[in-house]
Formats: sequence, C-alpha cells, structure tokens
Amino acid sequence: MPRGEPLAAYAAFPSWRATMAAPAVLQLDLARPERLNALHAAMWDETAQLFRHVAQDPDVRCVVLTGGESRIFCAGIDKISAAHGMTDRCCSQVLDMGLEMETGAADRTALRLQIQLKRMQAAFTAIAECRVPVVAAVHGACIGAGIDMITACDIRIASRDARFSVKEVDLAIVADMGTLQRLPRVVGHHSWVRDICLTGRVFDAAEAERHGLVSAVLPDRDAAVEAAVATAACIASKSPVAVVGTKQTLNYTDDHTVADGLDRVATLNAALLQGQDTAIAIRAFLSPHRKSKSAVFPKL
Repeated sequence: MPRGEPLAAYAAFPSWRATMAAPAVLQLDLARPERLNALHAAMWDETAQLFRHVAQDPDVRCVVLTGGESRIFCAGIDKISAAHGMTDRCCSQVLDMGLEMETGAADRTALRLQIQLKRMQAAFTAIAECRVPVVAAVHGACIGAGIDMITACDIRIASRDARFSVKEVDLAIVADMGTLQRLPRVVGHHSWVRDICLTGRVFDAAEAERHGLVSAVLPDRDAAVEAAVATAACIASKSPVAVVGTKQTLNYTDDHTVADGLDRVATLNAALLQGQDTAIAIRAFLSPHRKSKSAVFPKL
C-alpha cells in the first residue's frame, strides 16, 4: 500500500497515522498493527481529540479511515478482542479503564463506570459529528468496537475478505459505543440488525453489502483503500461549504421530522445562495470549458 509522509500537525495522535492521500483528503490509518488495531484506554480521548482537530483543519475536506498495516481492520476493544474465557481478574479490567471493583460499593462503581463509558462513546460521536465526511475502508475482521467505529462514518467500503461481528453479546455485555443506535439507521433493516446483534454471528462483506452496511466490495485491501480515496477525492472537489452543509443536514434529519429538516435546509440555503461558492459553481457550469476544467473552491 503506497504511503505518504506522516503529517507533523497530527503527531500528537500516536495511535493513528495521518497522511494526505489526495488534495484535501486526509488518510487516517489505525496504527496498532501489533495488537490488530484493538482500541486501548488512551485511544478513546485521543480519537475524540483527533476528529475535533480534523474538523478545524482548513486543508481537509474529506477523511479516509483505514486499518493501516494491520492484517485486519480492528479487533475491538483491547483485552476483550482476544479473550476466549473471562476470569474475575479479567472482568475487572475488561474495559481497560483501571477501575478497582470495591466490595459493597457497586452503586458508586456503576456511577464511575458510567462516566468512563460516556467518555469512550464520545470518541465515535466525534467521528459522526466531524464536519467533513469520513469514508471507511475495511479489510479483514471488523469486530465489536470496529463496527461502532464504522457506523459513525459516512460511507463504508470493504475488501472481499472483510468479515464483521457485533461481538458484545458473546461477552455478556450490551454493545454500548454506538452500534445499536447507528446501525439500524445505516441499514434500515431491523430484522437483520437484530439477527446479527442478538446472535453475535460473523457475516461477510457480501452480506454487509447486501444489507447496506457497505457501499461496495473490492477485491482486496489496496483496492478498497483506493476506492475510498477516489470517493473522498470526488467529495473534496465539491464546494466545502455545500459538503459540510449536506452532512450536517443529513445528521440533523436522523432525529428530526421532515418538516424540521426542510425548515433547517431552507434557512441554510438562504445563506449559501448568497455565498461565493454558489457563484463559482454556476460560472463553472456555464463555462464552455466545464468538461475539462472543474470549479475550484477556496478553503473553509
């Protein structure tokens, strides 16, 4: 897989490798291949901060998220992903949050756990709320928290060898990082969602594509990443104001009525129609050279 030079501006996020894959396209590779990209304690805050940083980067108009050099996309949460059996000691560390279970203090421990779980959830919420679109390229296994992560992305592309599992039910817990909330909205097929979430069974890329979890299936990892970069480059060539507005409107529509959504987009376009990007796009469309010369929009 061709790799560019890591970006110094993203050096503060060591669990990720950041490069520019195309003009205005930031590629973010999970960078824990030795642990199959399993998410450890430090990654939760790091990932939330990373995507907030991306949202403020004027040079980025779209993101491609990949499994990097790992042989799989993501093995889930570290210490859960590799566990075949759970001891009492392992259970006390299962979320890798360093909490001691105090005898007779389950209520207080529960409150502390709730705070930590909300902090972990914020990592993937930051992906969903990042103002620029995020395109995931999935290869190999995508387990547990890996599905939480990709359902927070805007577009998902897989390699033929990709396989998926909402694994939490097999560990006697409820998926709590976003899959149960986002997956039904992503695929719109509640029977299938309940099937995979209640059984924890493994399903392949073809099944994921059939039910709408992924947009396309490519022959291998490199082809999947290449397709994701091409999609992101197409998005990045559009007006960044229109792209941001479209993503925000789609997100808003998830939990509002049609009437609310129409009212919001009318207000949004009332402003955009007066902006410079609309004028640039119209001039480019009316130009006799439009087939050979695309509109060029300023940074955000």
